[in-house]
Amino acid sequence: MNQEVEWNFRITDKRLIIVKIKSEHPRKLVVLDVVTGLIFPVEVLNSINLAELEINHEYLFNFQVYTSKNLDGVATDFMSFFETLDVEQRMEDFIKAYWNYPGKICFQLTEVEEA
Repeated sequence: MNQEVEWNFRITDKRLIIVKIKSEHPRKLVVLDVVTGLIFPVEVLNSINLAELEINHEYLFNFQVYTSKNLDGVATDFMSFFETLDVEQRMEDFIKAYWNYPGKICFQLTEVEEA
């Protein structure tokens, strides 16, 4: 996560994904969500061994999702999505919103299971 930006924790969710790209520096993956068919980047905690993850392989990933506290540039109709922290939204909503506001949503991989 960009340490210069303050983040709000939103949800934890488990998703079936396919790893498409992996990078050690920075520790990120690009994954395909099987349900939505959308690709998005994921930050990977140091406790996870990236070398064990295979490209084009399905996994069950546990994610933590964060949204930026800085809402500069967010359209008025999306403000409630980012500001309402006590309502749990679906993971699909965050994945779709990422494509409108990529700098405002962060996905962090916390655990991996074989699918």
